[in-house]
Amino acid sequence: MAGWLRDDVRRWEAARDRRAVFGFAYATITERIAEVLPTMGFDDTAWVVALDEAFAAEFRRAADAVGPESAPPGWRPVLGALMRRRTSVFEDLVLGMVAHIVYDLPHALLAVEQGAPDARHIRDFHRMNDLLARGTGAIQDAVARRYNPWLHWLDRLGGRLDEVLTDYGMRLARGMAWYNAERLAAAAAAGDAGATEESLARSVTKVVALALDPPAGVIGLGLRLLRLVASFGKRWPSS
Repeated sequence: MAGWLRDDVRRWEAARDRRAVFGFAYATITERIAEVLPTMGFDDTAWVVALDEAFAAEFRRAADAVGPESAPPGWRPVLGALMRRRTSVFEDLVLGMVAHIVYDLPHALLAVEQGAPDARHIRDFHRMNDLLARGTGAIQDAVARRYNPWLHWLDRLGGRLDEVLTDYGMRLARGMAWYNAERLAAAAAAGDAGATEESLARSVTKVVALALDPPAGVIGLGLRLLRLVASFGKRWPSS
């Protein structure tokens, strides 16, 4: 799985496509999980692997999109921002993570369970949350080395957005994904999945607006200028 991710990252980097930043982070995470998976003591390792593969398949739909209009609904506001606006490395990373966790993860849970999440798997789900939450710092370090050595300073410009990359933020976001998978399953059973799908997509849209559209006034203008400066710090690797 990390193989096609690395291939996509190289293609995006060559084209200066901002999906490269999240794609690189995702490939790095995937390789780390593969290394430690045998030592994690999961109750049902096969289920964990199946969820990981279903989760990646959801991202593949966004990776294959040629533009926002052809992307899954939860990815449209993110790809719209990455393709049409000047963004910083920090914003590229966090917005991709938000769409993947808020929108893709509930759908991956439904796919692997073929319905509502099974409570028998929740302990393994939280073990994976622990692993990912502990690894957020290492991921930021890897992204900074590749795309912007000032990333740790520039992420202060993210305000509340930087909470996504904290231990608590990761656990909270993934916990909400389990709840939203239950919502989707219940809505589908009632024949009303559309409204819940729209709700998940709106959640991503709100985060994008929070990240990229600061409040009006002097403070908002200052944030816009600082983020513009931050966007020029991005570098594109040659290999």
